[in-house]
Amino acid sequence: MAEKNHRIVLQRYPRCYVYIHYNPQKAKRGLWDVVYVGKGTRMRAWDDRNRSPAHARWLRDWQNLGFAPDEFVRIEFRKLTSKQAEKKEKELIAFYRRKGALLFNDGERAYDNKWLPDPQFGELR
Repeated sequence: MAEKNHRIVLQRYPRCYVYIHYNPQKAKRGLWDVVYVGKGTRMRAWDDRNRSPAHARWLRDWQNLGFAPDEFVRIEFRKLTSKQAEKKEKELIAFYRRKGALLFNDGERAYDNKWLPDPQFGELR
């Protein structure tokens, strides 16, 4: 019997996702106060590096108040290619802006919490 060769073409597994950051206190009351929409892979949604200073401070302050990241991060779409995720991210940003949300995207939202110490400096600002 003759041996057959099969050609297998492997494709990259779509591993991008689109996520939102929202106020966890309002989420408990059934309201979604969305503050950021992003696209990412791996741990991007939960990482406070490479963000605006205000957004990074916002993320750290919720953790300092005892909220777990899964209480203010929600994955909206999974298993997307980079282009698909970019398109969905733009659609969600436009949607939440129409709803009146002030987002950290493009510096629309400011944040300065004077009550919690900045972990980087260990003092009240």
